[in-house]
Amino acid sequence: TLAHTLQGMGQDEGMYQQYIPLALHIAEDHFLSHESKDVQLLIACCIADVLRVYAPEAPYKDPDQVK
Repeated sequence: TLAHTLQGMGQDEGMYQQYIPLALHIAEDHFLSHESKDVQLLIACCIADVLRVYAPEAPYKDPDQVK
């Protein structure tokens, strides 16, 4: 559901600012190293859409988080 919601979100909506905590949450190691490859794939898709929606100011500021 989250992946589809982020895919349909545009930069011009202005509502995306409220999703910064969620964007930071999905970038946690718990999700990125999940045992299910499907979960990892969906999280990667979500993060790619977060970067698209928030460009040029990504919500990820910590260099380790960006990596």
